[in-house]
Amino acid sequence: MRFQYQHIVFIILLFSQNIYGQCTQFQPISLGNDTILCPSDNLQFNFTNLQNLVDELTWENGSHAFTRTLNNPGTYSLEVKYLANNIVVNGDFSQGNTAFNTDYTLGTGGTWGPLSNEGTYGIGTSPSNLHNNFSFCQDHTGGGGNMLVVNGANTPGTNVWCQTITVEPNTDYEFSTWITNALFELNVAQLQFSINGIPLGDVFTTSANGCNWQQFFETWNSGTNSSATICIVNLNTSGGGNDFAIDDISFSPICVFSDDITITYNSNPTFTLPTAYNACEGETLVLDAENPGFDFEWEDGSATQTIGVTATGTFSVNVSDDGYCGEERIFDVTFHEPPNAGADQEFEFCNTDNQINLYDLIADPAIDLNGAWYNQNDVEIVNGNFNIAQLSGVQMVKYVLTSDFCPADTALYSLDIKTFKHAGNDIQLHECNEGDLILNDFLTINHLGVWSAINPTNEQYLDVANGVFHLSNLDKDVYDFRYVVYNEMPCPNDTSFAHIDLSEVPNILFEADKYEGCSPLTVEFNDLTEVNGNKEYQWYVNGQAVANTPQFSHTFENVFCYDISLKMTTDNLCVNQFTHNDMICINPDPIANFTFEPTHIFSDDPHVNFQNNSEMNNENEWTFGAFGESTEVHPSFDFPIGKEANYAVKLIVTSEKGCVDSIIKLVPVRDQTLFYVPNTFTPNDDEFNTVFLPIMTVGIDKYNYNMKVYNRWGECIFETYDPEVGWDGTYNGKVAQDGTYFWKIQFAEYDSSNVVYVNGFVNLIR
Repeated sequence: MRFQYQHIVFIILLFSQNIYGQCTQFQPISLGNDTILCPSDNLQFNFTNLQNLVDELTWENGSHAFTRTLNNPGTYSLEVKYLANNIVVNGDFSQGNTAFNTDYTLGTGGTWGPLSNEGTYGIGTSPSNLHNNFSFCQDHTGGGGNMLVVNGANTPGTNVWCQTITVEPNTDYEFSTWITNALFELNVAQLQFSINGIPLGDVFTTSANGCNWQQFFETWNSGTNSSATICIVNLNTSGGGNDFAIDDISFSPICVFSDDITITYNSNPTFTLPTAYNACEGETLVLDAENPGFDFEWEDGSATQTIGVTATGTFSVNVSDDGYCGEERIFDVTFHEPPNAGADQEFEFCNTDNQINLYDLIADPAIDLNGAWYNQNDVEIVNGNFNIAQLSGVQMVKYVLTSDFCPADTALYSLDIKTFKHAGNDIQLHECNEGDLILNDFLTINHLGVWSAINPTNEQYLDVANGVFHLSNLDKDVYDFRYVVYNEMPCPNDTSFAHIDLSEVPNILFEADKYEGCSPLTVEFNDLTEVNGNKEYQWYVNGQAVANTPQFSHTFENVFCYDISLKMTTDNLCVNQFTHNDMICINPDPIANFTFEPTHIFSDDPHVNFQNNSEMNNENEWTFGAFGESTEVHPSFDFPIGKEANYAVKLIVTSEKGCVDSIIKLVPVRDQTLFYVPNTFTPNDDEFNTVFLPIMTVGIDKYNYNMKVYNRWGECIFETYDPEVGWDGTYNGKVAQDGTYFWKIQFAEYDSSNVVYVNGFVNLIR
């Protein structure tokens, strides 16, 4: 086994109980002793416990990581810096106005509070508590602690705060403080920090915004000094503004510790040879531990690089580099028994076996079956699956049993393969019972065999010698036959079967419930065919498919003689069709028509003559509304006198074949328009004939009437729209002169769109 080394170093520093010390309070850093590692080993350092203690941790490569893994030879170093306790007394002013010196005056009051005057200071929790115009600010840490608040003086070089502190020579110190404006003011303080009268850093100015804490930070080395007087000096020359607050003044020593470590790597042994070996019994196998120059220790005590073995077993050796970086090597050795393929043998097969598995059928089950088979052309028979379907006669195969570590062994096998003669595939037919069926035509193998009947066993319909099946007039049934071919052993005889499903060809017969008639003629058709099997129907009228049921109804519209056909299929196979030519004939219909005269018929003499204009009218039947009937060819009829109406007259005609047609016409009877217009009137106040008034009697629409009277100069002197109002012989309130006057009358006939226009002359005589 390999010896591995892994080093993990955890550094824990303990603080001294001497609270008055500075750097002596920290324990120095240590990386441990120099060490020797093996190539696969590494050295790990973990200083995460110092993350909250050290101010800075730095490796020789500039890394600041608190963990590190070293896996290469070389020298490595580490430096850590600690920030010791703050040695400023009362730096957060929690003790009030103590432990510091200042050139400013402690504020005692005024108009705006204790810091009303320039050059004053005070200790408080907010600037607003010491001056009414100052902002409300919390201390730097956000709590309710104290701070130093200053109303700045306009005398530059004034010490705001000073404190003398004992320091250790040649030590770095970190100085820090936080300053903010006491209110929003553009004139801000100009502060210079100094130690022992020497400026520390640049002049510091605050933000103009109040309560915006900003940090001043610098590092200082004590050199040969053993004390440090730290001062904050205001350089501002203006008293306006220049108001600020100071908090959390700190001055802490920086403690530095370092250490280094050197790492050396020795070599591991390397191996390229395998650890597992196989050999044939009787051989000697040499095991090699490699790595010349290293130390060897075999389990049998041998100290050489190689040893020879002749038996199966496990052998181990320990290899190391002068005792370092050692590894154990284990060899597994197996010696194998030579293979045995078995004895040579002979077998017979039929080629119907198609693909035989040589492992299962001919191999000696007592031998190792992990060998391979080859045909007589030395082509491998994959997985022992030997296809003999296309082979015949003696075929040689061999079984070869090989070993990865011993010579192969071979067994020879002689296979006598007989040819199988097939009877062919089974025959399954669906035929119709007409003609002959030659069964030999359906054989898929042309070998000589023998036919016989199975079902029915009677062979009177089978020509056994020629394989002919006589189908004509056989009943619907299933007929089974066998065809046998005889083979040489070990091939079995072969039999194929013919299964004939026989259906009957239909002898079609059908009828109709009528064979002629008038249009439209509806005829019922019915199948009378007798046949066994499932029947499918297709009826045709003049070649057009119309129905697919045993019975159907069809309506014939046109005058014509129609061919009726029925196509029938039994068992979806046997088809026959029969056509009855001109089976259905449709007789022509007569055409009814008539006229009447006179054209205008009046209610005073409603006598009408009818002219029969029909065609093929063997019989005639007239109906004159509810007033009478007639069977004459050309009748006359008198409608009621004095009654105006539209009379419906119907004529029904029948042909010799009994076909009927009819027609209805309206015969209008109207009242005659009667009126009288006098030609003279005498408006002389004698009570007789004093008004010119036409007499409008029958057929006048009184709501569509107009009469006008004109003098001899064509001037209209009278107009009326009422047929009961006449002209009294005056014009504009004066009596008109005797003479002849011209009149116009316009009116519409009642119940008519006809408008009548009449005119004439009338004589006015007094």
